[in-house]
Amino acid sequence: MISVIIFILVFGLGGLLRTMYERQALKGGEKHRAKSDNRK
Repeated sequence: MISVIIFILVFGLGGLLRTMYERQALKGGEKHRAKSDNRK
């Protein structure tokens, strides 16, 4: 049970860090993001 709680905490923390990183990327490099989107 404890391991499940730890897993949820780690997963939630990772998601939060990823969203923050993506927001900073949007602020700092919109041109770079547009280039990567065109490749797909």
